[in-house]
Amino acid sequence: MLERINFRVIHATSEDPSFPSSELERHGPGVNGWRSAKAATFPQELILQLESRAKLGHIQILAHQYIIPETIELHIGEFLGEQDGSGELQQSTYSNKIDLDKAHFILLGHVTMARNDSTGFKARELKSISVECRGSLVKLLIQNNYSNKYCRNQQQVALVAINLLGEKLEDDDEMTKSASQITFEEMLQSERDKSLFSPYDDLAFTMYVDIEVQDLIRKMDHKKQEAVLDERFDYASKLKSSIEHLRKAGELLAKYQLEKQIAASREDFQRAKEKKTQMDTYRDNLYKTLRVKQLLEPNGRVPENDEPGKVLGISGMTRSVTELSLPPTTSSAASTPAESTTSERFSSRLTTPDNEKKESGYYSNDEPKFPPPLFIKKRRPVTSVERIKEPKEDSYTSPSAPCAGCIRPSNMSERARRYAALPIQVFGDALVEKMFSKNFAVKEDGLRCLQKTLSDYKRGDKKTDPPSKIFRAASLLLQRTIKDTIFSVFNLTIQTLVYLMDDFARKHRLPASELSQGLERILPELLSKSGDTALGKNKVATECILKLQSCQHVRILHVISSNLTKPFDIPVHPRLAQSKAEMVEELLTNYGLSAEKHSGLTARDFVEFGVSALNQPSESVRRVAERIIISLYHTHPKLVRQNLPLEEDVSPKNVQYRQLFQQFDKIDKEVSIDRKDGGMVMNSIIKESKSTHQMTSSVYIPKI
Repeated sequence: MLERINFRVIHATSEDPSFPSSELERHGPGVNGWRSAKAATFPQELILQLESRAKLGHIQILAHQYIIPETIELHIGEFLGEQDGSGELQQSTYSNKIDLDKAHFILLGHVTMARNDSTGFKARELKSISVECRGSLVKLLIQNNYSNKYCRNQQQVALVAINLLGEKLEDDDEMTKSASQITFEEMLQSERDKSLFSPYDDLAFTMYVDIEVQDLIRKMDHKKQEAVLDERFDYASKLKSSIEHLRKAGELLAKYQLEKQIAASREDFQRAKEKKTQMDTYRDNLYKTLRVKQLLEPNGRVPENDEPGKVLGISGMTRSVTELSLPPTTSSAASTPAESTTSERFSSRLTTPDNEKKESGYYSNDEPKFPPPLFIKKRRPVTSVERIKEPKEDSYTSPSAPCAGCIRPSNMSERARRYAALPIQVFGDALVEKMFSKNFAVKEDGLRCLQKTLSDYKRGDKKTDPPSKIFRAASLLLQRTIKDTIFSVFNLTIQTLVYLMDDFARKHRLPASELSQGLERILPELLSKSGDTALGKNKVATECILKLQSCQHVRILHVISSNLTKPFDIPVHPRLAQSKAEMVEELLTNYGLSAEKHSGLTARDFVEFGVSALNQPSESVRRVAERIIISLYHTHPKLVRQNLPLEEDVSPKNVQYRQLFQQFDKIDKEVSIDRKDGGMVMNSIIKESKSTHQMTSSVYIPKI
């Protein structure tokens, strides 16, 4: 497994006095990184000397949020010192001064950085480059900078952090081992581990977690690996849970540390003192609550660690947590805790020159919310969902109000909150968090609450949202839960979806554009589930699609039919292709052909789909396609033959087309016989009419 390789910066073309290149040698929340001098000339060069010769596997580069280089060239190098008495070359040590003229570098490649304007210059890009090279020097050649509103006329580039991951090569014999001496097991192990490294050596961890907490997490991770080898699985589970909570708390402590530094730099010593007291109190409560000392077992094995349910966060297979109390604050400057997530703290709150006058760090001055609850108060098994009495049927609650029985099973990530911004606004945090829970029982309860909210919705109340907004929010939630692998969750989602698209849409007369958008959002997920290898999901998804197509207000939108009859561009999974072909055959049987061009039910649509299905590798799909084409040949023989290859061009060895053309010939013979019989009947009618009406000048011919 790769490990972090320490280095020192031995050369930089230029640097800003406030941001020296030596800042790149350390990682932590308060690190500002290196910046070149203003009006610098390009390329800018950085040379790093590794603490020992190493085989590198990954190079990580954390860019600045708005002072961004365009490209960075990576070079690996060796320094060859003077010859000793024996004629051998001596390599420079980590502490020696280096003559760069004697260093030799090889180009590895280059990486291109993003402009970052899409994030408003409030996020940092982390590049992780996989390499496979050996050396003792690394050179970064930085070319130009992106011009933006914050860095328009300044020829300046910056890097916040650099991380080198690899294996130290201490033994010269190991470095020069020939291929014939490497065993098969060593080769397999090398291939397996060459790209693996601990997540606690990643820049995403080391730059945003409190340094003291980082050390504790690494110790606990080492203990966890030992516990697994010793088959102490209860102990390993407790360590895993504590590591998760420590990481979240470490991010919060890092935020406090930066706020303390900001207050001290502004000479606001009272606030800096309060932050220090807050940090110390929180840290002590955290370590005491998590029983960190007991889990680390400094004096040998602790029997309580091997007993299930003794450590907070673990109770059987479920986790129930309660919040730590806030440390007391004495100043009125402290504000109400603001709810924020990790990605908010470390991406959206990065500073730009517009707000550097107000804030010289990476975070705002708002008091943060404490991390998620950690422990159970009673040592008893608890269920993941504790139900509360259902409200009376007569009473109606607003969709944004918390529904009865709703709990907060877990905190949502920032990405999830951005996705669910509308559902949170409409249905509230409690219900949406249940829909995003990883516990299937909690998710089922959320779907039931959503069903009840939709069925109880009454239009016209000033306090409630319009039905179109309710529909959009519900379809966003169902689009997510329809992907769930648990059948009970998927089945409940389908039931809710049918109610939303049928009863709710008809009852509240949703506009066609709104209904069409919702269908286009969910239909691709339904189609993919119709090809699921699990027979239950496959059947439920297919029935749902046909059920929605049977609804008059949905069918006139032509969304489902046009998607189903879309021809196959490439070979798809046999199960998915068969389900789609069977549904198209069902459409043709139940609804026939339509003259509307964009309905997806025209003869041309069916023929093109059938011809594309004939090219699928699955025999069951081709049989359905043959039935569709033969059915259409009775009414549109010319159109069918136009879309198929000519009969004389088909190879005799192609059994499928040969049998298909034989069926066409048989149908043609039947049609010609019918026409011949019809002609004979018509001639007899004409003769009879002439004999009975000699004086008449017109003959009535009945329709055949």
